[in-house]
Amino acid sequence: MSRTDDFWRAATPGCGVLVPRLRDRGSLTRRIQQCCNVFSAHPVRSGLARIAFDESALLGIVPHLLA
Repeated sequence: MSRTDDFWRAATPGCGVLVPRLRDRGSLTRRIQQCCNVFSAHPVRSGLARIAFDESALLGIVPHLLA
């Protein structure tokens, strides 16, 4: 387990089981639908934004790049 995993586990108590699903490639929506009876997602916004420090640490990329 990495240091960033420790950060996210502390920030989201009881959600540690989600970490492998969040890191997996492919559709997160599809994975959630497979383990939940009812789930839907509605896009709010799509576009480029600067990566936050906590996101860049978790993903192992340079902060403040556009993604």
